[in-house]
Amino acid sequence: LTGSGTMTVTGSGSTLCAPNVDGGYRLLNNGSMTYNTACGYVYLSNGGKLENAGTLAVTGNGSAYVYDDGNAGAGVTNDSGATMNVGLATAAADETFATPFTNAGTLNITQGILSLSEGNVGSSSDSGSFVVSSAAVLSLDGGNRTVSAGTESGAGTLRANGATVHFTSGVKIGRASCRERV
Repeated sequence: LTGSGTMTVTGSGSTLCAPNVDGGYRLLNNGSMTYNTACGYVYLSNGGKLENAGTLAVTGNGSAYVYDDGNAGAGVTNDSGATMNVGLATAAADETFATPFTNAGTLNITQGILSLSEGNVGSSSDSGSFVVSSAAVLSLDGGNRTVSAGTESGAGTLRANGATVHFTSGVKIGRASCRERV
């Protein structure tokens, strides 16, 4: 997908399978979509964007990445009212988003490790909910991240592992284990 347009996906049953979103193009999920990591990498090049405004399920063995080429503007956004469910095959499976990521909706991690290796998209901040189940880890592995509202809850682990994380007043944190400064 390339250019300055938007492809909007509606309905249910769509599968995200190794796309290259290029040149500022935006792939917008307004329905119910699954990204199975066994399908391959999601590549956001030259400012490509993946935006979830519906329900996005991330499944599989966690062996793939969502990544960008380092050009400004690329990233993944989970919109207000949207839900992203990460349920990998095992608790040890690791899925990495090596591109800016911002959560304004609900991010549920039921099993596995979701590693966010860059900060927020642009000047945005996280204002949504992070729910990390007992068999799951949310690992903030790099970049600058601002959490401006919302909550972190669940019996799992929130790990700051190389990221600089700024929490503003009103943020509710349930359980966190930190390897570095928060």
